[in-house]
Amino acid sequence: KIPLKLCLGDTKAVIEEGTSAIKKLIFVDKVDVLIGIYDTPVAAAIVPIAVENKVPIVFDGGGANLIVRSLKDFSYAFPYEIHTHDWTGSELRFLVEVVKPLVAPDRNLRVAILCEDSPFGELAMEGYTWNKKTYNLPVEFVTVVKYEKMATDFHAHMMKIKAAKPDAVIVAATPEQAAYAIEQGLRDVGLKTVYMGLPCLETPHFYELVGKFGDYVVYDSRFTPLLPYKAVAARFVEAYKKKFGELPSFMAPLTYDMVKIVCKAIEAAGSLDKKAIRDALEKMDIPADDFLAPMHNNRISWDEHHESHMDSFVIQLRWDEKAGKLKPYIVWGPPEVAKQAKFELPPYYEKLS
Repeated sequence: KIPLKLCLGDTKAVIEEGTSAIKKLIFVDKVDVLIGIYDTPVAAAIVPIAVENKVPIVFDGGGANLIVRSLKDFSYAFPYEIHTHDWTGSELRFLVEVVKPLVAPDRNLRVAILCEDSPFGELAMEGYTWNKKTYNLPVEFVTVVKYEKMATDFHAHMMKIKAAKPDAVIVAATPEQAAYAIEQGLRDVGLKTVYMGLPCLETPHFYELVGKFGDYVVYDSRFTPLLPYKAVAARFVEAYKKKFGELPSFMAPLTYDMVKIVCKAIEAAGSLDKKAIRDALEKMDIPADDFLAPMHNNRISWDEHHESHMDSFVIQLRWDEKAGKLKPYIVWGPPEVAKQAKFELPPYYEKLS
């Protein structure tokens, strides 16, 4: 067996902190491989440092696939995330296949998008636009409204969206900002529509923040601790709860998977040689049965662009009055993920167009 030592570095979601952390790991701790989940700007800043110094890095960071494609040499970078085109595509396909027949059967679905004024917001819009064009989806983006990072007041944003008369709204935001936007949109602006969120809403923090206003909200997910969709996920959730006393957020299973992937690569390499680990990662093509993310074709592998592809499913939240909390139900997804309920159009839904 090859002994492994864990070295930690905290980016604090700040580019300067991230740059310092990764340089310490590479030059002081002299790590042989890197694993991490990063904010988009941080990932864009630190991944090139790892690649330049030929240290394999397995990472997740919003739009990681596009970050890798921007590199002249991505040979040491291995993004492990749901591809931007995959999660944006899942959201649009759900809206087209499930929501459109209910609210706009004879015309294009009118979709408004609320997104952060940041590189991540740009990546999200690239994904939505790519899917619409590539698959000729019957949707019309009636408005794209951007908000500043860390915003808390979304009244003006939601009023602008309401004026565009959408059939549905994609809230491409963090859990905090999504909760504020949805609550203010429903309670104060009267934007009574279908709210579609991102995979990052898969966290107890969002459930607590949005409260009753999360009733009927939908979001796409690649992991849900409340609805383990395969045996390994159920075991992981129980072990996590026992150790930390709480349910895991969407980031925990990805990190767990990345550690297992790196261990598999080291085993295949037979050493801690960086190039050997890199080569093992590049050649990897193994069953995903023992991993938590719903991988496309149930395989852990990377394509010629070092991009991995995950499936996702759509969850609808319902408020349980007796329990006093939101409960999730899978309402759409790939064949291997069992649907638990039928999507319900919110009873408060108002057609604006």
